[in-house]
Amino acid sequence: MNKKTLPSSLKGLRVGLFPYGTTGNPYQRMIAEALTLAGFAPQAVPKKNWFALRQAVAQPVDVLQMYWPHSLFQGASPLASALKRLMYLEGLRALEQKPFVYSVENLYPHDSPDTARDIRMIQRLLDRVDACVVMARASEEIFRQTYRLPAGMECHLVPHRNYLDIYPHGVSREEARRRLELPPTTPVVLFLGRLLWYKGLDRLLPAFLQLNAPEATLVLAGKPSEADFVPALEQRLATHRQPHSGKVRMDAKFVPDDEIQCYMNAADIVVLPYADMPINPGSLILAMGFGKAIVSPAKGATPEIAGPSVLFGYDENQPNGLADALQRALGANDLAARGREAADRARTNHSKERVAAAFDGLYTRLADRLRG
Repeated sequence: MNKKTLPSSLKGLRVGLFPYGTTGNPYQRMIAEALTLAGFAPQAVPKKNWFALRQAVAQPVDVLQMYWPHSLFQGASPLASALKRLMYLEGLRALEQKPFVYSVENLYPHDSPDTARDIRMIQRLLDRVDACVVMARASEEIFRQTYRLPAGMECHLVPHRNYLDIYPHGVSREEARRRLELPPTTPVVLFLGRLLWYKGLDRLLPAFLQLNAPEATLVLAGKPSEADFVPALEQRLATHRQPHSGKVRMDAKFVPDDEIQCYMNAADIVVLPYADMPINPGSLILAMGFGKAIVSPAKGATPEIAGPSVLFGYDENQPNGLADALQRALGANDLAARGREAADRARTNHSKERVAAAFDGLYTRLADRLRG
């Protein structure tokens, strides 16, 4: 018999979000607001330095909703990683005492030095999981190709909430371009987010520079991941520039919340050249909420979330796939209509109310399953 149970009444169910992040990313706060709307009582469960998993299970919550477990078994050095893995494996036994739900955010850490090891560590966690959350059905299919879930395990579809009430959105296109000192009529392609190689920037720059689009501007805005990132990108710029290339502007800085609207509203197109497999593409939801057409590989959850009217998709295995998609987007005469479709999909499919209803269904079914 399964020793795990949930309260007979789910009203006020104490859902522990673990490990709860302390960065400026609003994602878990958005989750907490949706859980509250569903009638639950979300609680932040930060990660402790020692025996983090066992201490999380000991918290006064009814269920753990788990995210990004790699910090539980990855350390800053080989010795630290080995010690963390020992504490992690010891803590897995404690999960037999409390229900937990695993939120599928990615297959494994983007910057993992040992992917095979990390998959093994996550699999050990999933051997004890009671339910999984995915943000798209394509995400579930991809996830099940890498991991083995317990027999009869449900993956519950809980969409990524939109950012419509998270970031300011009151600056017009004209004012946004004035503030960013961009010409009023030049076509602008935007990449917004942390400047990380796994996001495909090594492919984006040469693809853009090979376009016959001298009037276009590519804006790269975000904090670099490494100290030598900007010089490396500038070297690529010098290597790949052509006489007919467009302009490239690099705003290598942290973009505050109130400036996101300037970059988004100044852009005509948002490019997301994912090098990894997008399972929970928050950047896509953000851009769609601002009413932007998207250039991105047609893989992972992206086509399902964006839809064909919003996405200029491409096959990343084709040598000119990204360049061709950028050229199609820059030549499109229906970007405004595509943008309206993007905003409508973000507003309708990813509302806080829809996320709350999905969480309600998840925990109702999980309670029934544990009782049965």
